[in-house]
Amino acid sequence: MTLDKGVSVESNKHRSILPHFLDFNDFCPATGGTETLDGNVEKAVFVDSSGARYFVKRYHSLLQNRDAVLEFLGQCMAMRAGFEAAQTFLFENMPHCMASRDFLRKGERILTLRSLKLTSQEPLGIVKCFRQWSQDPALGVKILLFDALLQNLGRHTGNLALICNAEGEILRSAPVFDTVAFDNTRLIEAVKNKKSRWLQMGTSSGLELEDLGNALKQVAPDFDFKLTLVTQQAAILEVLQVALEECLISLQEFEFMLILLEHSFSALAKST
Repeated sequence: MTLDKGVSVESNKHRSILPHFLDFNDFCPATGGTETLDGNVEKAVFVDSSGARYFVKRYHSLLQNRDAVLEFLGQCMAMRAGFEAAQTFLFENMPHCMASRDFLRKGERILTLRSLKLTSQEPLGIVKCFRQWSQDPALGVKILLFDALLQNLGRHTGNLALICNAEGEILRSAPVFDTVAFDNTRLIEAVKNKKSRWLQMGTSSGLELEDLGNALKQVAPDFDFKLTLVTQQAAILEVLQVALEECLISLQEFEFMLILLEHSFSALAKST
């Protein structure tokens, strides 16, 4: 199986890190129509031949095609770092699209932290919410640290979630989804300014890394921040190296990402 670039993705060496690519011809639209997201990105539900549901995003410009790759890599990094994460795929014959497999079971629905009135500027509330409902009491801390390392501009409380049943009873925390590995604009900024001080969550709010570290230490004083950061950094680097070898990112993008990762890791290590 190859991309349009002719890049093989069937290597057994990399299969555990980067999932195989999907064939768009194996999917058909499900009922429900298409939703247009910010930036002229379309989102629709498709099903494969087995009936499994996938949320498919289609980007309408060559530049935004990089967003599909960066979200794909972000999810691969989350899985490599030990998170339960939504399975995310690229298509071999639709380079502007990416797919995320539906992780809900029959009768379940998503309950976002935004619907619980939590905002992106409330790290303590986010951590406490996941501590109450996740099997891993430190999940919220780990997610916020991971997003900070990745400079994940797309994280907000609309894509941090719990899972509940039809009656509204909370069952568990949702897998991590919508994780973007860095950002094209942030990559350019890193090279120009040689620094990256901010963790921005969403488009309208920001937390300085020092403030995030102080907040997390209040709620989890015994948590091993340094070990978690080192483990997460190693997972990110491993996926980046494979992505470079498979030509999913260019050498310049790879070098930009290393600059971002170096500065975010350094800032977080100092603040935690």
